[in-house]
This record gives sequence, C-alpha cells and structure tokens, in this order.
Amino acid sequence: MRRACLIMLLSLLCAENVAQASTIEQDFPTEGTFHWGPFRVRPFLLLRDTGYDSNVFLEDGTATSDFTSTGEGGLKMFSLFRERGAVQVEEVLDYVWYASNGSLSHFNNTFRSRGAYYFKPGVVFAEATLLSLRERPSTEIDYRVRRYERTFGTGWRFVWPHTGRIFRKPSTASRSGSR
Repeated sequence: MRRACLIMLLSLLCAENVAQASTIEQDFPTEGTFHWGPFRVRPFLLLRDTGYDSNVFLEDGTATSDFTSTGEGGLKMFSLFRERGAVQVEEVLDYVWYASNGSLSHFNNTFRSRGAYYFKPGVVFAEATLLSLRERPSTEIDYRVRRYERTFGTGWRFVWPHTGRIFRKPSTASRSGSR
C-alpha cells in the first residue's frame, strides 16, 4: 500500500513535466549556422510589428494615430564541447520607430546566455537573461518607464529510465527595476 501511494505521488509530481527527452542536437541545432573560430554563429535581421496604430497613447478621448515598425537584429553564438556540453550567448537589439511621433522611437535590448551539460540520464543547465525595455506610452503615467530585468536560473532534467518521462527541477532568481 505504501509503495503504491509513493508511486502514485511521484507520477503526479512528474506528470506536469512529461515531455520527450531532448538531446544536444535538438537544444542547439547547427542548421543555418557558420563557423567562427570555436563558435557556431547564427545572425538574423527581422522586421516585425509594422502597421498603423490608431491609438498610440491608449487614450479614451482624442486618440493619436501613427505608423509604427520594429526592426530587430541579433546574433546567436554557441560552442559545443564534444557531445556533452554547450555554451550559448545571444544578443538582440531592436528599434521601435514611430513615423509622426519621433520622440517615442526607442531601442530595446535583450541578452541571453545558457550553458548545459548532458550526461546519460539527464541534463544540468544554467540560464541568464538581461532585458532593457521601454514601456509603451499611455495617459495613465507621466513618463515612459525603461524597465530592466535580470533573471538567472539553474536546474536539471532527469530522464526516467525506460519511460522517456522527464523530471525537471528549475530554480530561478529574478530582479527587476525601472528608471
């Protein structure tokens, strides 16, 4: 009876995190990359969120309209250590452009890093993210806030033998602020 209860409890705890086991090739794909020394590099350019906004300041009364677009460029670099480990850094810089309200145009920045070590029954990993974002203007606040966030997470994924079930134990710390 005790054994059945323990198995049921473990199954319930792990049921939320059921997924397919991942490999280093799935987590760090090399397609579309080129070599630069010990690194695999994937640069990118993206144009997104392009269009007409009928209410830029989210006002109830008289709405201000504008044409906006966001250009984004970034670079993802990672290095594989045989078939066991990987280290990755990614930098993304985007520019939000307003056609008529030029003072609202601004840059946003995102930096991510990740490291992982793969062993037979699982993966040990660490992740860090730094964000610097400018909030959308509104009439509810007096000035536009630049939001800063720093997150750090570590954890491990254990692949249950003969089942393909994954138990993931993450740990995350976060700090945020504004100026």
